[in-house]
Amino acid sequence: MVVMKDMIHKLLFFFLFIVLLVIVATAYQWVQQMIQPNNHYQKPIGNAVKVFDSSSQYIDKSSMPDRLVWFLWYGE
Repeated sequence: MVVMKDMIHKLLFFFLFIVLLVIVATAYQWVQQMIQPNNHYQKPIGNAVKVFDSSSQYIDKSSMPDRLVWFLWYGE
């Protein structure tokens, strides 16, 4: 009888753990969807400036070793 009670308590704990885990995961996904912008790549509004433009003609065409040396030299 004691073994059965102990097993029931363990199963109840496991069940509650799973239920709370699902609730917390769902709440986390809901909060993440609420704070995430809809379109990351839309044109900025107002005085904002888009920093990266892949179609730009000013893309650095230097070799990878040159870029690595420049990165290590300037630390940026």
